[in-house]
Amino acid sequence: MKISYSFGLIDLLHFGHIKALKKAKQENDLSVFGLVSDDAAEAWMGVHVSDESERRTVVESIKYVDEVWPQSTFDPVENLRILHKKYPNAEITLYHGNEWAILSAKKYVQNIGGRVVKIDYYDKLSPQAILDTLNTNVIQKKQLNSNLISTKANTLQSLKEMIRKARIEEMYIVTIGEFSTDNDKVADDIVRAFKAGKIVVRSSSKREDAFEESNAGHFESILDVSVIDREAVKHAIATVISSYGEEVDDDEQVLIQRQTEDVLVSGVVFTRDIQRNRPYYVINYDDSGSTDSVTSGSGGYSAWLSYDVDKNNVPLKWRSLMEAVWEMEEILKGILLDIEFAITSESVVIFQVRPLAAAYKYGRKNNKQDLQDIKEENVKKYLKRCGMGLTCYSDMAFWNPAEIIGDNPKNLDYSLYREIITKSAWNEGLVPMGYRPVPKELMYRFGNKPYISVERSFEALMPSALSDDLSKKLRDYYINELKDNLSAHDKIEFEISHNCYDFSMHVRLAKLMTEGFSTEEILELENALKQLTIKTISSYADVLATDMESLKQLEGIRLDINNITSGTTDFRLIAKSIHTLLDSINKFGTPQFSRHARCAFIAKSMCKSLVTEGYITFEQYNQFMSSIRTIAVDYDRDYHAVLDGRLDKDQFMQIYGHLRAGTYNIRNPRYDQMSHLFSKKTDRHKSDTKISNLNEKDVIDAFDNAIINSGLVGIKGVNVVDFVKKATEQREYFKFIFTKSLSQVIELIKQIGTIASIHVADLSYLELPEIYATEFYSDVDRLNEFWSLIIDKRHDLFKINSEMILPAVICSRQDFVYIENINSRPNFITERKVTAEVVLLEDDAEESVDGKIVVIEKADPGYDWIFSKGIVGLITKYGGAASHMAIRCAEFKIPAAIGSGAILYEYAIASHKLTIDCKHEKIIREV
Repeated sequence: MKISYSFGLIDLLHFGHIKALKKAKQENDLSVFGLVSDDAAEAWMGVHVSDESERRTVVESIKYVDEVWPQSTFDPVENLRILHKKYPNAEITLYHGNEWAILSAKKYVQNIGGRVVKIDYYDKLSPQAILDTLNTNVIQKKQLNSNLISTKANTLQSLKEMIRKARIEEMYIVTIGEFSTDNDKVADDIVRAFKAGKIVVRSSSKREDAFEESNAGHFESILDVSVIDREAVKHAIATVISSYGEEVDDDEQVLIQRQTEDVLVSGVVFTRDIQRNRPYYVINYDDSGSTDSVTSGSGGYSAWLSYDVDKNNVPLKWRSLMEAVWEMEEILKGILLDIEFAITSESVVIFQVRPLAAAYKYGRKNNKQDLQDIKEENVKKYLKRCGMGLTCYSDMAFWNPAEIIGDNPKNLDYSLYREIITKSAWNEGLVPMGYRPVPKELMYRFGNKPYISVERSFEALMPSALSDDLSKKLRDYYINELKDNLSAHDKIEFEISHNCYDFSMHVRLAKLMTEGFSTEEILELENALKQLTIKTISSYADVLATDMESLKQLEGIRLDINNITSGTTDFRLIAKSIHTLLDSINKFGTPQFSRHARCAFIAKSMCKSLVTEGYITFEQYNQFMSSIRTIAVDYDRDYHAVLDGRLDKDQFMQIYGHLRAGTYNIRNPRYDQMSHLFSKKTDRHKSDTKISNLNEKDVIDAFDNAIINSGLVGIKGVNVVDFVKKATEQREYFKFIFTKSLSQVIELIKQIGTIASIHVADLSYLELPEIYATEFYSDVDRLNEFWSLIIDKRHDLFKINSEMILPAVICSRQDFVYIENINSRPNFITERKVTAEVVLLEDDAEESVDGKIVVIEKADPGYDWIFSKGIVGLITKYGGAASHMAIRCAEFKIPAAIGSGAILYEYAIASHKLTIDCKHEKIIREV
């Protein structure tokens, strides 16, 4: 008996189908057709016209088809097994179109003595051709996938014969039925197949590689199994089978392969970014030699490669891998792939190829051209700025915008931060201290992402006493140092730039001797740094008194504006008040804050160098820093006073109500708008705020000894200790006060939005020029029309710009097409160790944080409320050693990893429980 088996969708029956089915029937006694299910059709093809019952009715009416069988996937092997079992002596022929590059059922059919017949594909009436002809916008175009993904084992077996740019290890496939019938024979067969060495016993379930749900990593795989240890082999296979669950079919497979040796790099390649469905190849990898650290989630790095990359410019370490990926994309056309790989000294090894199930939830969106256009525009911006001498940008250098406003901020956040910090105030506050004047923009934007100009940062951190020639030479040296060590981009003030004199400076200056600097140049730099540092410390009391008067003026203006605008519906008056208040912040607030922030940095640098040079221990350093009382201690005291009934809530809000998580974010509520701020449910665990028993005289003596040895003439240890304490405290106080005015500005913008019937979320797409222009509109309807038009355009532009993946540091045009996560070095605070459950906070989240390790993206001062809610640890994605949150955690003796970077941040938020071990600088996931 001869039986034909064919399968397909048969969405719109046409001549090509009839021709193929006629051939299958004429050459055989029985014609069986496998009708692909709706679920498989949707995952494989996208939208289809006819449902399964309609399609079944059509096929059953065709005279060339004797039986119609349901087929749950595009892999016919399961139905072929049933057919062979039902007709064991029949000759089975599988008919299929020749457009399929891979047909995983081919091996099975040949093994049972059958044949595979390929029929010429009738391309004229393909689904894509039909839809192109109809040219309709109503029906989503289907994308014909001319290939087949089956089980892990079947797919690898099919690919093994076709790929040339990579290799697949020797294979042996066993079904559960075969193993259950005679496991000794299976073990003997494996010994004969592999002879010696190590093998990997891997899952290969039908449930593992579906289009919409991959179950990747759900089943067991066993490494390091000795081929000659038959019991170990059988135990490993049984373990894998056990991981499939209780109700499994006998035809489920287990894959055995020779274990790859001498692995240099291993990982997984996604042929599309699954986070936001963006046209990038994503390489998650590990270079430790392990073959499963990435897939098991225990480690690794990430890199992105844009679809439009010039193949000749692919980084050398990925060139052979990407050639293999492109070859598989050509074979498996139209399928988004998840490819598990290893790279040895000789070749690329492919462990698995499966559909990228996570990307199918987005549909088949093709935004490649949009992204390419965006990148080209931003590359042009970059090259234009290179012509201005600005070649290097960082999202965390100096004024660290990623920490304060995030790496994808809305327009208003960016506009406000630029207006009061990075336009001019950032430098105006430093010039009176003796730094070089750089009266230029510091922050620039690529896509939506804010960056700091590294060249201008280095220039502005140099003493003005330096000659122009030496300043330029140092700047170029600093840029090269950063390019050699990109992980220092958020630590340029501590590790690259010479911007103040501390007690380790002699070591860093000595290094310049080996970098082409003359003795005279080094002496010039040393003297300039000493003069600047001595002046800063000795004049601090007078500077502080003057700047406190400026703060008082700012507060007076804020209170006056609050009285003028309270309850008014005059949007022109409100807009004018916003302008006035921002001008006042720029005059009386942020230049003063930038000055005291720099003083606090100098203080931190000098203290850390005491530890480095052995004048005090790290424990003494931590005790001293935690003894400094900033506004956070007052907040904690007053917060608990409210809970205890010793302070009225309204009084508390008059002092602290202006704070918000996301200082520049209009979408986030202020403390006085947060209903959960005084929730009792997280009250039981209070932070450790007890005063240290450190003898302050020991620190003073340590400074005196260091001062004598370094030749800092004109200051004493007691002066430095006083400077360190006051500078650290006042940095936080100045920020606390100027953000009252900033918060008022945001509330006034919301007030205009209410008058103009514009939603708060939409207001975040405005920028200050449009808000200032409000003064010139005669009626609210015109204002609504004006703002709405801008908001609509900005919303669309923001969405498009968000498609672009950008690195933390940009130093060349290549950084727009190849992006690699920098392996950041967190700033560990305290020497403590804590193990606790993890809670991720996003903006105004109301999760309970009591007794938890809190994970947040930004080290923003608006999150101060968490320190009164009993947290036991903190991890931030962004933030420096002298950041707001670093100071807070030192003050409250809370173990923290500040500025952990993207890799550790993603690791942390994917964890249920973590250990932060600050002394040994480790973050460990607990089971």
